[in-house]
Amino acid sequence: MHDQDVVGLWLMTATSERERELIGRQCGGQPLLVLYTADLDAVREHLRGHGVRVWNERQDADSRSLHLADLYGNVIVVAQVRGTTA
Repeated sequence: MHDQDVVGLWLMTATSERERELIGRQCGGQPLLVLYTADLDAVREHLRGHGVRVWNERQDADSRSLHLADLYGNVIVVAQVRGTTA
């Protein structure tokens, strides 16, 4: 995965009333996805510079990470694995 230069993400349109009711809640409070970066500090500053609230910043032996929410309230985790740099 770390050798890939291109990653795709498909976001599907909610077409039914039931699907629309789930927007922002479809993961039951768990993160929608995890994005990996080689420079978590730069990502954090970019997000904050655009008014995005960042929380739950963590560090452990193998990685560092932070949480943010998209405009619908879905939680996204951004992580940097130790030993990867920009």
